[in-house]
Amino acid sequence: MKKLTAILISIIFTSSLLAEEVKSLPDFSKSFPKEKLWSQTQLEGIETYSYATDLSFDELRKLFTKYLGDDWKELKIDEATKAEMDEMMAGDDTKFSGNIIFTNEAFPDAQVGLTQMEMSLMGKSYLVNVTVIKNTD
Repeated sequence: MKKLTAILISIIFTSSLLAEEVKSLPDFSKSFPKEKLWSQTQLEGIETYSYATDLSFDELRKLFTKYLGDDWKELKIDEATKAEMDEMMAGDDTKFSGNIIFTNEAFPDAQVGLTQMEMSLMGKSYLVNVTVIKNTD
């Protein structure tokens, strides 16, 4: 009986340790609860949550940063990468209002982007994408 009790305690202790270690990413479908979630897609390690909104990019950034919490940090994009992104966007008629990327040490294989584009959609002025990129290697 003592052996069985010791095994059960060991299983419970190990299970609780594993449960504490397993962290999950936030539910990005709830990033902007007052905005209209227009679409949600998942393709091979990339999730996109698209919202229709009238909020400015600064307002969205503030709300999103609060939603993510203090452990998420804005990734500094070097000038060469920024210039490359600007060049890619310049060939498109879409006007981007903002684009930032967040990282979190607890999720080293994931980056989360917040992008806003001027686009009339569902009576709103902007399309906002929350894009989660997971390294699946």
